[in-house]
Amino acid sequence: MMLLLIAAAANAQAPEAPVLTPRPRVLEVQEGAAPPAGYRAATRPRIALLATGGGVFLAGYGVNLGFTFLAGAASGVLCIAGSHSDSCDGTWAFGLIPLAGPILLAVNHTWVPMWFAVLSTSVQTVGAGLAIAAAFLPKHVWVLEKNSGRPAVTLEATPLGVRGQF
Repeated sequence: MMLLLIAAAANAQAPEAPVLTPRPRVLEVQEGAAPPAGYRAATRPRIALLATGGGVFLAGYGVNLGFTFLAGAASGVLCIAGSHSDSCDGTWAFGLIPLAGPILLAVNHTWVPMWFAVLSTSVQTVGAGLAIAAAFLPKHVWVLEKNSGRPAVTLEATPLGVRGQF
């Protein structure tokens, strides 16, 4: 019983070691406030907006490319068959031009539906607009400076040996 009381008293008197929690590397900027100690202001690209814009643009352009290559193949078959003389002029290649290509293709060929050209151009334009917005509207953040907030390495002699903190 006496041993338990001594152990409880020793545990009650022992100071607790401070717990060091890692600081986040990036903090969101709070309007009107200065960066916290150890942080500096920086800008980062809006990756999600850029990826979304690029994906939407490539989806619209990919559908346009598929349609253009089908149109090119159909034009070649019609040109060889001699049934449509306007198929041999190569204007089906207008569809390879991003953004304006579907409209040019629909204007030059009656077999290309205008709704497809407007839809494809609209999707490509929205995707390009999102990607451009990501490039010109960076995100403002606070970034942890190197060696900021880290304790210094210390070594000290104790009666039982050497104690270090890093």
